This record gives sequence, structure tokens and C-alpha cells, in this order.
Amino acid sequence: MKNTILLFTGLCLLPYSSSAQFTVLGAEAFGRANSLVAVPGFSSMYQNPGGIGVDTSGFLSFNFLKILPVRGLHTTGVQGVFRGRGFNYGFSVDSFGDTYYRESRAGLALARKQDRVAMGVKISYIGVSGVGPRSAFLGEIGMVVTPVPMVSLGLCMVNFTSAKFYDDHPLPTVLALGAGIYPNSRVNLSGQLDYRVGGGAALRLGLDYQVRKQLGFSAGIDPEMRSVHFGTRVLAGRYGFLYGIATHPYVGIAHHTTFIYKLHD
Repeated sequence: MKNTILLFTGLCLLPYSSSAQFTVLGAEAFGRANSLVAVPGFSSMYQNPGGIGVDTSGFLSFNFLKILPVRGLHTTGVQGVFRGRGFNYGFSVDSFGDTYYRESRAGLALARKQDRVAMGVKISYIGVSGVGPRSAFLGEIGMVVTPVPMVSLGLCMVNFTSAKFYDDHPLPTVLALGAGIYPNSRVNLSGQLDYRVGGGAALRLGLDYQVRKQLGFSAGIDPEMRSVHFGTRVLAGRYGFLYGIATHPYVGIAHHTTFIYKLHD
């Protein structure tokens, strides 16, 4: 009975978040309350497809996210970003749920950086099973601008394709605006404002401190969800381990783990 109540509570909360549980993969972003629409990195495939145009190394990663304290109910996913001639491209495959309810998604992204502007687009196929099969194509388009070395600006529209599973219940269309500020080489501040078309707005803030090139810590806050986030990353050559944790007043402690392998130095 307790697990049923927790599951119901969690599923009710997901529509009020800026995106559903299975769309926010990436422990780097999770440790900063998913506030990285303007900060390119390992989470750009999910935060802003324009950000993958800034990537210079390429990588593969595996993600595991556990929010709801119900056995077997979690999110797993793999993604990759690759360098190309003139364009960078990436893929993501992820799944949330259990044997009774499951949301799965596969997406492809393409991005290009020209001078100080990077632009990208991502198209994902989403399928839902367990409550009557449903599917839709979700489109995301975004850009990252670096007007000066200490500032980056980001803009991303999620669901410009107006995807929906039911005629009377379209998936939310979200316009995300954000900024990244780099006071020095070790500190990065991030902020993101999500505006849901036909709904309200939500603000999230994040902070990252690089102790050494191989070690960093982060924190973030999501006032709408009343959650506080913390994260860490450890890099060793081409390998990386990132971990994020968040406190939530309704569902308790959430954990997010990401393993990274860089394709180039």
C-alpha cells in the first residue's frame, strides 16, 4: 500500500516538473537541478541539443536515475555524441518504468557551431505501454551563444512538434531560457527559466566548483519542486564517473549515476 501511494504521488508530480522523469538524464545536470540549458556538457543531449555542437571530444555514456522509491521503477539510458565534418551528431535511448507501465524513447540530434553560436535539433520517438499503447514524435530545437568568454546564453524549445498521446492531452511545450556565468576557470554559475506554454514558469539555479581538473562538486535548487541537489564528478583520462543526489519533500532521496567514456582526448 505504501509503495502504491508513493508511485501515485510521484506520477502526479511528473507533469508539473519541467520534463518527465525519463527526459532529464545526465548526472552532471541533475547535480545542478537541471539548469544547464546554457552550459554545454555531458548532459546537452537532454538539456539543449545546441550544446552538442560545442563538444570537441565526443563521448559515450550510461545513465541510471532512481527517483521514486518503488522497487523496479527507475530510468536507464545510453547516449553518444560524435564529431563530424562541420556538424556534431548524437543519439540517446532511454526507458522509464516497470512491467506495468513503461515510457521508452529513442532520439537523434544534429548540431553545428559557427563562431560564437551553436544550434541544434533533436527528434525523438516516444512510446508508452502498460496503459494502452501510445506513441509520438517529440522535437527539440536549441541554441547556445557565447557573447563573451565569461558568459553563455541558452535557448531551447521542447515539443515544437506539438506531440501528444491523446487528442485532449498534448505533451507540454516548454521554452527554456538560461545563462551560464564563469567568474573564473574553476567556478560556473547556471540559471534556467522554463516557461510552459499555457502554464506557469519555473526557475532553477546551479553552481559548479572545479577543485582540480579531475575533480569537481556541484549544487542546485529547484524552488518549484522544493528539491535541493548535489553532485560530484571524477575524471581519469578518458573515463568519468558522475553522481548526483537530490532531496524531495514528497518522494525522498533521488540518485543519479552517469559513466562516461570520451572518444578523443
